[in-house]
Amino acid sequence: MQTSTLKEYCEKLGNCAEARRRLGLLSNQALSNALRRSTKIYVEHDNNLNPTNCFIKKGWGKFKTTN
Repeated sequence: MQTSTLKEYCEKLGNCAEARRRLGLLSNQALSNALRRSTKIYVEHDNNLNPTNCFIKKGWGKFKTTN
């Protein structure tokens, strides 16, 4: 199991349209906005780049994490 940012996942697949299709929930505009804003969206996937989990890492409140 590997974890990549949404941008890295798009690059591994070759284009964002394929990432959007595999994730199944993002509109074209939402995907573009997330990439432009550098939203911390992470995709867990197997070696064949099939997504198993997708989550957003928030940086606020008492659970704030630093990278």
